[in-house]
Amino acid sequence: PRNLRGLDERRILGSLNRIAVATAEMGLAAASTDAWLGSALPGDGTTAQIARVAISIAVALAVLAASAWLLRIREFHEAMVVVMRRMRRTP
Repeated sequence: PRNLRGLDERRILGSLNRIAVATAEMGLAAASTDAWLGSALPGDGTTAQIARVAISIAVALAVLAASAWLLRIREFHEAMVVVMRRMRRTP
């Protein structure tokens, strides 16, 4: 493997590819959910818009988490550990 001043190029490119795939899946999930909710929760009211955005974000995050787990994205796992530690400390 080629090294760039101590950086493992193969590992970095592998991580970048897996992160790109997970990101694309998350974006597709958000867009698809929003499109579906446009007909399932019609209306231009603030409540309907908030519901559509909140549900789309929740689905997108769930897809990102699942993709990161399936693709074994180490950086995502490390970030989740930090977030979970901080959430446990917050009263």
